Amino acid sequence: MEWISCIHKTIKYIEENLLEENCAEKALREIYMSPMLFNKGFQILTGYSPSTYVRNRRLYLAGKGIKETDRKILDIALDYGFETAESFTKAFTRFHGSNPTQVRQGADLHVFLPLKINLSVYGGDQLKCTVRHMEEIKIAGYVREFASEDAREKIPGFWDEVLAKDNSAGEYALCIDDMGKEKFHYLIGKKIDDEEISDGMESYVLPEQDWAVFECHGKNPEAIQSLDEKIWKEWLPGNSEYELDGNINVEWYGKNQDSAVWLPVKSI
Repeated sequence: MEWISCIHKTIKYIEENLLEENCAEKALREIYMSPMLFNKGFQILTGYSPSTYVRNRRLYLAGKGIKETDRKILDIALDYGFETAESFTKAFTRFHGSNPTQVRQGADLHVFLPLKINLSVYGGDQLKCTVRHMEEIKIAGYVREFASEDAREKIPGFWDEVLAKDNSAGEYALCIDDMGKEKFHYLIGKKIDDEEISDGMESYVLPEQDWAVFECHGKNPEAIQSLDEKIWKEWLPGNSEYELDGNINVEWYGKNQDSAVWLPVKSI
């Protein structure tokens, strides 16, 4: 499914099913795309993970319910997925800056309305991208689990740990969607043939696949993160030739600040 259609369909589903348990996860089942890749693009595009978007919408609507009705605060909390008054009050106060009782007495709400996506779509050769069919590649590296919501902040620290113990391992980085629930495995490693891997490393095979390869040049992680934003905001929106097809996001790091992002794609 075309990328912007995926975004619109997900937001529409969430808004229509906001009170359902796990509605963000259920929304992702409607679009037939790797949850990890979708979560990454959604967060780059909107600034929120799908689960954070759901939580913020629920807290805003719960605040409206408290402010505009005389229903019991606990009943409203239960409606919006909170199991205890304590958990609701903590989340509510952090989001609105006032606790539920203060809002009922007249304190202001933090307004959080449904997202509307409006993009300027770019074309031509502003992004250096080629689509290549590649044979399978064997990678060995160090793996850690991350949550989509804060991965961009935490992954650089994992790089520091890995390179401190094995400075030959930084040729590839793989985001592997094999966990669900807005979590994924991140592997930092190198290409191998059939040699044994070192203790503490795990192996992974990149499948034979068509890949959209985006060239990058500059200091990382800033250069790669900037490229990611351009891919999801400029290349994927309105792309009439290719759509995402797989559950892996690859970063390749060469010499002289050369790098690249690979996304699995297929022709539309």
